[in-house]
Amino acid sequence: MRESLDSIALHVGYVSLGLSELAEGTRERAHNQRLFLSGVDRMARPLGEATVRGLQVLRELDDVFDGVASKVDSAVAAQQATYPPTDWVAYSKEEKRKMREEKAGWV
Repeated sequence: MRESLDSIALHVGYVSLGLSELAEGTRERAHNQRLFLSGVDRMARPLGEATVRGLQVLRELDDVFDGVASKVDSAVAAQQATYPPTDWVAYSKEEKRKMREEKAGWV
C-alpha cells in the first residue's frame, strides 16, 4: 500500500508543479496502482471539513484512476453512514452485484 501511495503522490506532485515531462514518466506507474476509497461512505456523518477537502483532492485524480470522481461524489453525498447495514442479506447481494459489474467492465 505504501508503494501505491508513493507512486500516486509522486505523479500528483509532478502534475501540480507543472513538470509535465516528469509527470508523463510517472503516469503509467501511478495508473497501475490501486486507489482505495473503500469505506469513506461508511464514515459517521457529518464528514469533517478536512476529510471533505482531502476527498476533493482525490477527486481530481479521476483522469488517472477511472471512477474516482463518482466514488468521491457518492461518499460526500451520503446522508448517513452506510455501515453497518440494517439488512445484511440485501447488503451482501448488492456487494456481489457490484463486484460482478466491475468484473464485467460495466462500471
